[in-house]
Amino acid sequence: MKTLSVYSLLFVIILLSCKKYPENKLWFKAPKNAMIGKWKLEQITVNGTDSTSYDDVKMYVQEGIELLDEDIKFNEQYEGEWKLDKKKKNVTINSYSYDIGQVFVPQKNLFRDNQTWKIEKLDKSSFWLSVTNGGSSYYVKLKH
Repeated sequence: MKTLSVYSLLFVIILLSCKKYPENKLWFKAPKNAMIGKWKLEQITVNGTDSTSYDDVKMYVQEGIELLDEDIKFNEQYEGEWKLDKKKKNVTINSYSYDIGQVFVPQKNLFRDNQTWKIEKLDKSSFWLSVTNGGSSYYVKLKH
């Protein structure tokens, strides 16, 4: 009986210490399933400077992005694809523009160049990403 208790305790410790993201509240939900849906930009910082109020990211704040099953759609100007890595700690996102009659001023393509973003936080209402590209550090906070 004592052996069973020790094994049970070890199982619980391993289960609690295997979080993929610093603030993972998904428990048994797959990260891919948690990512699917519509996300709106809550904040973007470039080299530590908040750029959320700039006109060239307004579409992301107001309309958001929609993550489908490994496809991505920005309602006004971009579409593309995304893929989790094997460890599910990074996501590669690539988007490209298409013209459906732009509602917003030309928007910054945040997810260009097939970049691999580190997933900083993922739960049912928050999806945070970071990447360094061309000497600039980007930190993106999305919310449901």
